[in-house]
Amino acid sequence: MPIAEIAKLARAHNILCMVDGAQAVGHIAIDVVALGCHAYATSGHKWLMGPKGTGFVYVAKNAGRDIEPPQWQLGRAVGSDSAGLAPLTLAVGLGEAIDDVRKLGMSQIERHNFALARLIHAELAKMPLLRVVSPPAGPSATAMVAAMLPPTIDADLVTARLRERHGVVIKLAEKRFFNGIRMSPHVFNDEAQVATALAALRAELEGFSA
Repeated sequence: MPIAEIAKLARAHNILCMVDGAQAVGHIAIDVVALGCHAYATSGHKWLMGPKGTGFVYVAKNAGRDIEPPQWQLGRAVGSDSAGLAPLTLAVGLGEAIDDVRKLGMSQIERHNFALARLIHAELAKMPLLRVVSPPAGPSATAMVAAMLPPTIDADLVTARLRERHGVVIKLAEKRFFNGIRMSPHVFNDEAQVATALAALRAELEGFSA
């Protein structure tokens, strides 16, 4: 999403711009100051690969008076009087996950993930029963590649068969959005694994079309 442009427009009209960045941090390089948003929140367990139940929020200094929930009145840090007792082990785990991502380097992570995503996008587009709904390479592209299945083929059944018959796990798209799948390659994946997953998916879909 063009967050910088949206934030600029919001500021011009005295509107708070608060960003849900759950699928960005650890996936692409993020500079909250350059984006110009008033607040930016993200999760720790997705692309950062940290513990579930963790996350953090950035609030711009010039938005402090406008974003001041009552829960923060006695402190903003984990384990503060506002939050009470906190799962400090999870917070430490999140810090370790962030350190690991930094060591790998966001530029390297982006190059790796986007290269695999381009391969996935191209191959999914060749499968007649799929309609790729993620944008191709370009300013709106991410490493998440989603595709829709026809209503006559239940995505739950496809993903179950992939797991049971091939040992391949592919994300099931949330049914409230569409009947389909999503592949999101990360640093722990390689081309061989992607090729295996695509071959398994192709084989299962051919079974439906036969």
